[in-house]
Amino acid sequence: MSGSTSHYGTPFKACINEAVNLSRHLMDRLVHRVAGSMPDRDAMVFDQKVRKLHTESMQALQKHRLAICDAFPKTLLIEFSRAMSNDTHGSVQKFDALDLVDEDKVLEDVEIARARQASRAAVEPVIGELNALICSAMGLSSVQENHNPLRPEIYVKALHAVLSAMDVSFAVRSRWIQFFGEALGEELSKDYAALSKLLMAAGVSKVEFKVLRAPEAADVLAAKNKSVPPVAAGEHEYID
Repeated sequence: MSGSTSHYGTPFKACINEAVNLSRHLMDRLVHRVAGSMPDRDAMVFDQKVRKLHTESMQALQKHRLAICDAFPKTLLIEFSRAMSNDTHGSVQKFDALDLVDEDKVLEDVEIARARQASRAAVEPVIGELNALICSAMGLSSVQENHNPLRPEIYVKALHAVLSAMDVSFAVRSRWIQFFGEALGEELSKDYAALSKLLMAAGVSKVEFKVLRAPEAADVLAAKNKSVPPVAAGEHEYID
């Protein structure tokens, strides 16, 4: 494990290790799911150029399948470590290294943003429990989702890094990001559920969300009265 986890307890380290172990199978499921979705995708497309691109994307995916599945766990661990150390420089370098023209860069950023949104929506039913458990395992007193290194956007970063390393055209990679992004959340939910069970089996208890108390009416009135200077004797207070 990375040294960045050295100050965390055994359940947290075990959770990170298991997430990395599961990720190889996660990627394999994603590849299978993306390939299986192509007949339905082609049935909704009448543009022959798009169908040709779909075919090219699937042929390239089969060619690079093992390389993608093998690279994902190691890349994911790197992104976990960066998330724990708040190191974003590596991701920036990856984007710069793509050497894309402006239009392509914008299109790819849009697909990445869509992948984040789609995965976030799909894991919504299970991520709350994982956040409460992982934050507890990290020694936090309340749920702070941005401290969870297993949040879906970290998986999207790792996915993008792996796909970007493959020797394929921008058009193919863009399709991959779209297809994988649509499938990631539902498959990731299965891993999140398994990781929550692992933490609970290790005796980790959930922490609660920190609820900020709304100011009571009396507090608001007292604060307002303090801010209004008293009316001096002999003066009158006028109301417009």
